[in-house]
Amino acid sequence: MKNFIEFIREQGIGGLAVGFILGGAVSKVVASLVNDLINPILGIVLGAAGNLADAYFQIGSTKIMWGSFINTVLDKKSN
Repeated sequence: MKNFIEFIREQGIGGLAVGFILGGAVSKVVASLVNDLINPILGIVLGAAGNLADAYFQIGSTKIMWGSFINTVLDKKSN
């Protein structure tokens, strides 16, 4: 929190606004990297060709959405 307060004092509200804009742009690039490049490759390797987020296995009437879990972990680790 101390570094954040120092940043605001030095850069002002303009610096904060630029930081938010850059953060949003980087977040979109990372999400695209994971969804458009990494997930399809992992989907092929793991046998879930197509969208990895849709990969699941079923026990009775319950779907275990393992692909969605991996997708979320990769997306959060990259951010």
